[in-house]
Amino acid sequence: MAEELFVHFAAQIEEGVLPRQAEIAAFLSERPESSRDVSWKDIKYKLNTKIRNNKKKMVTRAEKTNRKSKKKAGKMATKAASLKRKAADMDEGKARAKARKQSGK
Repeated sequence: MAEELFVHFAAQIEEGVLPRQAEIAAFLSERPESSRDVSWKDIKYKLNTKIRNNKKKMVTRAEKTNRKSKKKAGKMATKAASLKRKAADMDEGKARAKARKQSGK
């Protein structure tokens, strides 16, 4: 029943809108065999939980993406700084070699 419930109300779940009592009652009246032990409040609670969980998933995904992009930017900045240091060390080494060469003449 849960699967057909989520399929039936998929558009509303996607939008984050909780169906009204009349809509849930209509769904239950279409399926009398599976709605014997279930009230509209049970379905409302289940749908509300599904909507909240979807929102949490979206927030978590956005946070992960944000963390990854920050981490990548940090790595790139570290790599750029490392390359600058290497270039400066090479220039310094070339200057020392040049100075030794000139003093040896």
